Amino acid sequence: MPRYHFNVYDGTYAIDDNGTELPDREAAQREAVRLAAELLAERPEDFWGAGEWRVEVTNSSGVSLFTVHFLGTCPKPSRPRMSVVPPASRGLS
Repeated sequence: MPRYHFNVYDGTYAIDDNGTELPDREAAQREAVRLAAELLAERPEDFWGAGEWRVEVTNSSGVSLFTVHFLGTCPKPSRPRMSVVPPASRGLS
């Protein structure tokens, strides 16, 4: 059975030295999504504004097979727009 390594970048880089034996690539893809969901569930407060997180899956030779990227964006609150009144409208010439 092939061994897949699930390397995690979530502000730090954690290399999976041991790996996990799984029957096929599809099983590894499901595991990568499960792991990403687990990371989000465990540390949601660390995710927002932290930049991209990812789970990179490699084979036993270290070749990258696929990556799950996840990024949360939170727009900054907008400031009220100031309207500019032309001088002629203000009674100035």
